[in-house]
Amino acid sequence: MTFKHAIVCAGKAESAIFPTQAKNIYGIQNYIAISEPLTDTQITSMMPSGECMCRDTQMVFTYYRLTGDKRIVLGGGSAVSSFQPFEILSEHTIYRVIQGFKREFPAFKNVLFPSYWSGRIQATRDLMPIVDHDTHHPHHMRVQGAV
Repeated sequence: MTFKHAIVCAGKAESAIFPTQAKNIYGIQNYIAISEPLTDTQITSMMPSGECMCRDTQMVFTYYRLTGDKRIVLGGGSAVSSFQPFEILSEHTIYRVIQGFKREFPAFKNVLFPSYWSGRIQATRDLMPIVDHDTHHPHHMRVQGAV
């Protein structure tokens, strides 16, 4: 196959591949929880215009989306856990994210989030992705740190 243009999207590529951009991408610790299956009424109360992926505008942001089996994937963190160079494995952070979500959406006050985990997402300092053309290959574009 031959392509006229190529776009490479990565959380954080090796510095050997993207030397100037890699140093500006950081790992942010993030927690993710998944809910029990939801009713159509609960889903409509949260997403009246139809399914979407949402996030707030805080620096340490919370995000959520609906899965194919009608569960909510809810993610977020805290200022303490997000920017540490080491892992903070504490259920307190995800419980705080879940409680904040339930305050915003009272229809979910009795919904259980039986599973959660933590990991790192790759982002730039200002949470805006880095988009750059490859100087050696003008038809190649690189995108990194797109949260």
